[in-house]
Amino acid sequence: MTEAELISAVAYETGYPQVTVRDVLKAAGDQVAAVLAHGQEAVIPELGKVKPVTRASRVARNPKTGAEVIVPAKTGVKFAPKKALLARLPSPPSVI
Repeated sequence: MTEAELISAVAYETGYPQVTVRDVLKAAGDQVAAVLAHGQEAVIPELGKVKPVTRASRVARNPKTGAEVIVPAKTGVKFAPKKALLARLPSPPSVI
């Protein structure tokens, strides 16, 4: 689903204009980003939590030359879905 499709679907479901839905989703995204920037987790209703995670620096190898390369530490984002969201996903087919 693209951003435009999401905005259109939410506008249809709620009856709000697409411009309003776009503005609300943008504001929500901005607030989540601000919370993550301060090192805190943010809860997205009906979906789950997002929280910042710090990955330590490490030594890796260049696959072409075999030379060691230092990969610097960086901050990423981890998403933990709510159980209700996971329950709505289809089960994988069973293998016989």
